[in-house]
Amino acid sequence: MTVYEEAQQANAAYASSFNLGDLQMSPAKQLAVIACMDARLNVEPTLGLQPGDAHVIRNAGGLVTDDALRSLIISHKLLGTETFFVIEHTDCGMLTFKDEQLQQRLKDETGQDAGNIPFHAFSNVEENLLGQLKKIRKSPFLPASIDLHGFIYDVETGKLNEVTQPEEDVMAEYANTDALVPTEWVAENMRDPKVRLIEVDVDTAAYDTGHIPGAVAWNWKNDLETELQRDIADKEGLERLLSKAGVDKDTTIVVYGDNNNWFAAYALWVLEYYGVDAKLMNGGRKKWIDEGRELSTDAPSYSPSKISVKGPKKDIRALRDQVMDHLDKVRKGKGALVDVRSPREYSGELLAPENLPQEGSQRGGHIPGAQNIVWSQAVNEDGTFKTADQLAELYQSQGVTPDKEVIAYCRIGERSAHTWFVLTHLLGYKNVRNYDGSWTEWGSLVGAPVEK
Repeated sequence: MTVYEEAQQANAAYASSFNLGDLQMSPAKQLAVIACMDARLNVEPTLGLQPGDAHVIRNAGGLVTDDALRSLIISHKLLGTETFFVIEHTDCGMLTFKDEQLQQRLKDETGQDAGNIPFHAFSNVEENLLGQLKKIRKSPFLPASIDLHGFIYDVETGKLNEVTQPEEDVMAEYANTDALVPTEWVAENMRDPKVRLIEVDVDTAAYDTGHIPGAVAWNWKNDLETELQRDIADKEGLERLLSKAGVDKDTTIVVYGDNNNWFAAYALWVLEYYGVDAKLMNGGRKKWIDEGRELSTDAPSYSPSKISVKGPKKDIRALRDQVMDHLDKVRKGKGALVDVRSPREYSGELLAPENLPQEGSQRGGHIPGAQNIVWSQAVNEDGTFKTADQLAELYQSQGVTPDKEVIAYCRIGERSAHTWFVLTHLLGYKNVRNYDGSWTEWGSLVGAPVEK
């Protein structure tokens, strides 16, 4: 029996008991897959897929060619796919030849010039996969926020191994490449006397359970705010903190903390307000611990330094009257407001995050004209920041563009400092202020307009 006859016989048996005629056109799992055509890679059982679950596009090498990209665009725009997988594999045939070799062979066999046919042979599967993922990210017809993953399938074990863009490559695309350091850099430099690590946590007891060796702890409430009047630390207070930590003008400051660097970003904002440069550890405390890196319970002591700070740098902070004046710019399309709280806080259903006491302001809701772009949308599951392209789309798709004056706010100013960091240091926006009075102030102001 020929292969053709076997196929005809198999289809007849399949059709005799076929019961999938009511499947919808849109894939049930909202998934599209580009995979190599290799016969050893059986996509559906590898991913646990059933008929109707996903679009599967097979292409030599798992390449995102123009035609494959065309299919992805149709899949997303017309049929609702939200997740894309690109799957390549070990022992790939694309590693066994060069384009010019195959082109020459075709010419020798047919007499026709095949030099205009790109076969896209490659020499490294992982590098090629990262290149394919980048093609999808760069397409102007697909959102950068698409849930995109790349895998290398092991033909000997059947296991999928995910490949992600190296952290240093992601960070190299940010506007300010000095604003972040990876955990690896911290591990290599944490004992350098010219590097000072500062941990600032939401949970102020977290530091005592284990911290990066040599790191000092700052309490966001006691150290970064004044005791009686609600305000950020004054110059003298910040100078005392820096002196106690042994920081001088030649020290490299790296801040990190829990909750994906909430209060670490706030501390960096306060430091910049007074003209002190600092860096953020990408991924914060969570990533450091998840990687199994060294922790210490010893609180270090440093010789006091002599340091004076500048400032204040008033153009990165918004006070309530400035926010009130800003409303007119928002209405005219010259300004933007970013409410970085959760949707339930934005709507007025909650006054604070769900896990906190529901107090702090007299009214719920949001400032008129504010776009609700939750701070956590800027980070990945491991706490690191998303790519520059993803971040740009996140904000610009909501009208928060670089040409506008932007004010970010939350409940008390720490989550909005995180967004301020993203907009200024990662995306390079030139005119962004953090309204640290935020909703605890605005929601209790007599006469302040509120929307729900």
